[in-house]
Amino acid sequence: MASSQEFEASPSTIIVNYKECRRNYAIAVGGHAVDGCREFAPSGEQGTQQALLCQACSCHRSFHRKEVIGDGVVHTTHLPAPPPTVALGQPVAP
Repeated sequence: MASSQEFEASPSTIIVNYKECRRNYAIAVGGHAVDGCREFAPSGEQGTQQALLCQACSCHRSFHRKEVIGDGVVHTTHLPAPPPTVALGQPVAP
C-alpha cells in the first residue's frame, strides 16, 4: 500500500510525507527503543479517523517524522538524538 504520492512538485505544490516512526517505547524506564516502522501507511480511507493510524505500527501519524516538499525544497523535522541509555544502578563513566 503506497503511503505517499511520488511525483515532481511544481513551485506551488506542497507534498507532505510521513517517514519513520519515532515513538519511544522505553521512555517509562529511561531508555530509547523504537519499533522499526520505516514509513507511515494509513489504516483507513482519506478523511477518516483510521487514516491517522499507521497500519504497520498502530501509532498515530504524529509519531512519524514529517517531510514537507515545496518550492523545490525538502523541509524535514528532526528530533534531537536520544540520551545515552544507562543501566539502572550503574555508575556513569566520565
